[in-house]
Amino acid sequence: LLKACLDRGVKIYLITNKKRQYFIEESDKLGFTKFFTNIVAAGDFEEDKPHPIATKAVFAEERPSPNEILVVGDGVADYQTARSYDEEGIRITPDPTEIKLDKV
Repeated sequence: LLKACLDRGVKIYLITNKKRQYFIEESDKLGFTKFFTNIVAAGDFEEDKPHPIATKAVFAEERPSPNEILVVGDGVADYQTARSYDEEGIRITPDPTEIKLDKV
């Protein structure tokens, strides 16, 4: 999926509550880092996700409109992050029958 997005010019941004050093180390080992346009990690700013500062920082100066963004996450903080930028999100739950696309 990441490669397909990259091949089609879709920009992928990542906000993680993992410290940058640990995330990059893990992501590099898996070969994922090259797919991300920008990464904001825990400790990069005075507030971490789901605070709006992290959400705005990940897009740098691009500032896409909310209808150009899709947030995919697996936890409450991810859902709150989407809400902090007025984004749509896909909520992933342990029960795959409960996967929903919600306007947050």
